[in-house]
Amino acid sequence: VLGFLEQPLDFEHVNVFIDNDPLVKPTTNRLDSPVKVKRVFYIDTPWISDLCDMRSDRFKDRRLEHREHLARTLCSSIKSSTMALFDVMKSVVHGVTESKKTNAGYRLVFNSDEFQQMFSLFHCATGVKAFSLLQLLLSSWKLDDGTLLILDEPESNLHPEWIVEYARAVVLLHKILGVHFLISTHSTDFVAGLQAISKKEEAESDVRFYLAERQSSGLYAFSSQGFDISKIFDSFN
Repeated sequence: VLGFLEQPLDFEHVNVFIDNDPLVKPTTNRLDSPVKVKRVFYIDTPWISDLCDMRSDRFKDRRLEHREHLARTLCSSIKSSTMALFDVMKSVVHGVTESKKTNAGYRLVFNSDEFQQMFSLFHCATGVKAFSLLQLLLSSWKLDDGTLLILDEPESNLHPEWIVEYARAVVLLHKILGVHFLISTHSTDFVAGLQAISKKEEAESDVRFYLAERQSSGLYAFSSQGFDISKIFDSFN
């Protein structure tokens, strides 16, 4: 994540903690990563998949480089994956998304089992796009214990049943492949789904919930809730 910053952080005014443990090393002026992250993918919208059908020089704006990075990875995915995790997501959307090379570049296509037909992912619903991103990342073989996926409100384009299924995919990606996640959400269904499924899969020791609370200064403080989500639900109510 810090690789996107052009200027070094001012560590005299920045303190970073996880569960009260400082991550800034004063002697080296560097962040001590809590996990060994080799690659980072930031998914801020499922419409990132559309970029594979619209190649352009729009990414001269450095603020959008994370989308270009992800789009290139999606287009490099192989035809399909034989992993059981792939079948889990396939069963949700009833189909498989693949990257196809054409004379004009790459196109992402969704092969629908339900309709026995192929569709351009560009024209598919946002829920299908959201699960397709995970399918394509799996197919690219870029998801492992050295990967951090940053998800910004992944539930915002999913109906309630698929919100829970997305939470299941997140838990299984971590349990089976070791993928690390940093997720922001406003959905009680997603929070409850993550808690219940991680407990069922015996992965609760790896899950931490944080509550963002607005301070009088206008800034936000993130308080660790451990595995307890009761205060998070109270804040919604």
